[in-house]
Amino acid sequence: MTLKGRIHIVIGDTQAKPGVPTAHLGWIGRYIVDHFYGLPDVKLIHVGDHADLPSLSSYDKGRKAMEGRRYKADVKAANNGWDDLNEPIYRANRTKHKAWSPKKHITLGNHEHRITRACELDAQLEGTLSLEDLNFKSWGWQVHDFLEPVDLDGVSYAHYFYSPGTGRAYAGKN
Repeated sequence: MTLKGRIHIVIGDTQAKPGVPTAHLGWIGRYIVDHFYGLPDVKLIHVGDHADLPSLSSYDKGRKAMEGRRYKADVKAANNGWDDLNEPIYRANRTKHKAWSPKKHITLGNHEHRITRACELDAQLEGTLSLEDLNFKSWGWQVHDFLEPVDLDGVSYAHYFYSPGTGRAYAGKN
């Protein structure tokens, strides 16, 4: 199969969290390497909610379901999953003759936004919790703020698009 032109590889909500296997993220990374490695003009777009962050869930706050959830464990699980996704590209670049650097973008989702919201609701958390705790940038991904679309080759990407009048996500009709 010969692919020409611009290629966009879109990865949806991976929602990594403690206790949930992430081997499938490594499979996604290997698929990308197996089918697209070395091709020019490839863009990887993750549309957010990679980090599930259940410890910051406002829905479960004060409920029994919140017991045992910890921010550090959430971040560790998210970063381990992100490593799984990115390792195949890193390994291939170490073993192939020519390094490959697709453009990589992540649009933060409402789950990553839990970090920002927690700091907005409790100023004491500022500097303790941070989006920088997530290792997106260390793997070379360009991070785009929650609900701020990124335009790539005439296509707009965001975790979701919302109605400016209500702030709620657009939804289809059944």
